[in-house]
Amino acid sequence: SGIQAASKVNVVVNSVSTGQISNMIPAFTLRNAPGSHGPLLIQAGAFLTANIGQSSPFPSVTSNVITITINSNVAMSSVGSASATLTITGLLNSETTDTSSLAISGSPFATAVGGKAAWVKATGTLTLTVVSGQSLSGNTDYIFSFSLQSPAASQPAPEVTISAAGGSSIAATVLTQAADGCVFSVGDTAAFFIHPASFLSKTVIFSRTTPGSSTSVGFVLRSAVQLDASASFSSLIVITFPLYFSTAASSTLAITSSNPSIFGSSAEWVPSTGTLTIKVQSGQTLLANTEYRVNVVFNTHNNFLSPLPPTIEVQGSARSIASEAMDVSSAGISEATFTGTTPNTATGITLTLQLEQAFEKGDSLIVRLPGFGGSSTSSSDQIWGVSSAPSIFSTEASSELYGDAIAAGHAVAIATFRAGAHGRTPSEASLKNGLLGGTFP
Repeated sequence: SGIQAASKVNVVVNSVSTGQISNMIPAFTLRNAPGSHGPLLIQAGAFLTANIGQSSPFPSVTSNVITITINSNVAMSSVGSASATLTITGLLNSETTDTSSLAISGSPFATAVGGKAAWVKATGTLTLTVVSGQSLSGNTDYIFSFSLQSPAASQPAPEVTISAAGGSSIAATVLTQAADGCVFSVGDTAAFFIHPASFLSKTVIFSRTTPGSSTSVGFVLRSAVQLDASASFSSLIVITFPLYFSTAASSTLAITSSNPSIFGSSAEWVPSTGTLTIKVQSGQTLLANTEYRVNVVFNTHNNFLSPLPPTIEVQGSARSIASEAMDVSSAGISEATFTGTTPNTATGITLTLQLEQAFEKGDSLIVRLPGFGGSSTSSSDQIWGVSSAPSIFSTEASSELYGDAIAAGHAVAIATFRAGAHGRTPSEASLKNGLLGGTFP
């Protein structure tokens, strides 16, 4: 009835006729099967598999689904007054309040525990009891899930343990976290790993950077936290630019967006501080890990040069996000596809653009291609055969056709390539030829 090592089995051959020990076959000991298959081997109860993961790594998510997989070398059952229990501990800082009936899903495990468990918030402990007449078999995978409200603040994945008591006892075992999964970044499927309250993506797109002109400024935002607003609390997205816009102060500066019901149709603009405040409308919600786009048109000062990154933060009584620099982009590429992905070979590139403002004759579209090599086109040459829809960026198929088009007085597009390291400006790239990347105006 207790733990013991495998027994040694000795064999002695007796003579049938005389009852004497045979001299023909000496006594010997049978060799036991390897591992856990030796005769009368009784091992300590253990979890052969104990894994845990989560569905959402963002703060205060109301229904973060925790999924656990277990496999033990012993069966667990409840008979009479002897109840088998499983205890999971370490899911700290959840905002779910104490309950004796937290829902458990995942058949047949959920059936065995009656579809519910007891939850204690202070210790992050979940207790599951096998109901009378039910059992969990040994050497069998069981997968089950339950939902908790995520912690409000960022944290690394905690150490979570599982143990068993009752008919079969298993010492506390550390659950293996799902470190290879990815919701936003690799490893964030580990249970109760929580991203900080921040913007996962925060790109600002300038359609034009010509001094003294009108420029459409687009924002592509994805928050790690849910942003709500109601009659009693607010969420304000505050974007602060360097002082290079001449647009007059306005409490109703027109904006457009991917979700007008959330952002409304106007924002507050204060040119003296370069502050644009976008208000989440009452009763609306920005979901975590969801992309939103907002666009506004400004007039630039005559001394406006290369755009510097603005900062973005969230203020209000609902939730705040600390100020951080935005990522500047001069073109909105929503998709890029390639005809080939073999290193050091030529490939065709198709770009899908979301233009925030109309292009006019003489405007340039500059595409940066980090990681791409090649040789810069000479001053008398260009890339032939570029096609676009509409055809404003299409180039002639050859230098001969280009000459014919010019001679005929047609407006033609020009495409050139400047090789150079990623991050250099086009003019720098043309002077510092290299194979680390390039620009394609």
